[in-house]
Amino acid sequence: TKQELRISKFNNYFTPSSIPEFNVLVGDMSTNQYIQGAYSAYPIGYDWYGTVGDLQHTVDQVLYFAGEHTNLDDSGYVHTAYFEGIRAGSQILDCLGYPSGQYQ
Repeated sequence: TKQELRISKFNNYFTPSSIPEFNVLVGDMSTNQYIQGAYSAYPIGYDWYGTVGDLQHTVDQVLYFAGEHTNLDDSGYVHTAYFEGIRAGSQILDCLGYPSGQYQ
């Protein structure tokens, strides 16, 4: 089935031995000596729409990207991260053969 094929592709990318154990660090960006509360900004002339469009693409319909940085119109906010999660989740449901519209 399509679903079994996708799962087997996923397993090619991520096997239990390829995912190292690690500790989780929760940081405060405002006190980090290297970041000091800064944020990224793009230079004048940067191809924002082309780059963000590329970020929305999947890898072999196995790996999906979501987050505020993948929104073309309103990046940088929590609500856009939420909506981009819905977008990527809908793509995954479509890929698995489920009607994603009923979950939005």
